[in-house]
Amino acid sequence: MRERWTATGAKSLSYDHLITVVLIKDPLNWMSSMCRNRYVANGPWWRGPKCPMLLNRNAVIVKWDAGDGVITNDGRQTLGTTNFKTILDFWSEWHTEYFEVARPRFFMRYEDLLFDQEKALKATCTCAGGELGYPLVGVSRSAKAEAGMGGSSLGKALNMYSSPRERLKRYTDEDLQFIRNHPRANAIMQKLGYFIPEAQQASRERGEPEAIPYDEKDAHS
Repeated sequence: MRERWTATGAKSLSYDHLITVVLIKDPLNWMSSMCRNRYVANGPWWRGPKCPMLLNRNAVIVKWDAGDGVITNDGRQTLGTTNFKTILDFWSEWHTEYFEVARPRFFMRYEDLLFDQEKALKATCTCAGGELGYPLVGVSRSAKAEAGMGGSSLGKALNMYSSPRERLKRYTDEDLQFIRNHPRANAIMQKLGYFIPEAQQASRERGEPEAIPYDEKDAHS
């Protein structure tokens, strides 16, 4: 095994011997979360009468650090952009790269980590050749809350992610059909055990969909 040493003399592993842990969230919940805080995902997808927009006015423009060291005249770092047809394409293409990369990686569903932290973390440690340390100490507040970015408590997150209505309320039957017919998104969802209910089941679990717009005032909730 190749090794390198830091300036302090502490040993660290080569990149080639690290395992990437990919944390994936149910795309319906993830898109809803992006409607509460879109970060750098700009475009008309959140500006419509509801958020997310999937069937029209749905383009997504993601800005990222170009890494060229160039500073503009007003002192800002230059940014690159990547365009996606929809916010679902953003989710799909981001995770497809992890499935296709030729290096060790471990996929963890966010929901597994939320509802059974010990089992999810134990599997991760085992995959990496280690053991989960005990006692396992849970965290009741989110990392966003600790960073002053809002975020939900553990109890609120558990209630939200266990509710079929919360999962579906932003999506019309047409939205759900669009998601079911998205080849790349469905390929990932099938591998991870996510599913989209048919219209009749969705109506029972969701009731009438809610046209919830993106609200800048609620961006960090």
